[in-house]
Amino acid sequence: MVELAIVAPILVLLVTGGAQVAVVVYSQVSVGTASREGARTAVDNPKDTQLFPAAVTKDCTSSSDTRKACAAAFNSTTQTFGLVNPANFTVHLSSQKYPSGTSTPSCNGSAGTADDGLVQVQVTYQAPIFVPFVNRFFADSGQSYRTVKSTVTMRVSPCSANGGN
Repeated sequence: MVELAIVAPILVLLVTGGAQVAVVVYSQVSVGTASREGARTAVDNPKDTQLFPAAVTKDCTSSSDTRKACAAAFNSTTQTFGLVNPANFTVHLSSQKYPSGTSTPSCNGSAGTADDGLVQVQVTYQAPIFVPFVNRFFADSGQSYRTVKSTVTMRVSPCSANGGN
């Protein structure tokens, strides 16, 4: 009994600490997946992102955002068994000219499309820290969560590949 009383708190701390680390790592993987999904969808549908022809930054407001890139980023987290809360996601879309210095052309004469640009999707998530002792090591300063983020930059698909979208 004495041995169990000495070892049990250490075992509980190790198990709960391991679970907390797993939640943070899983959150990072989910954020990376969301940013890749959003970027891939954005480069295939640049007109839908509302980022072109001017280089701008826009935020996705919620999972009900009608832009395909926003929906892809939020929907990539819906099958996470409740481990990731899409309400704590922040998704930023931005565009810029491709570094070659060429102007942004239109596809087949239709304005609002991009043939030579970059799309950047940044997803930020506040992963909850639920183990008090681990809170000191993993949480953001003075918070009960750890901010994990991922940024993906991709080149817009040529007009011939995205059908002028």
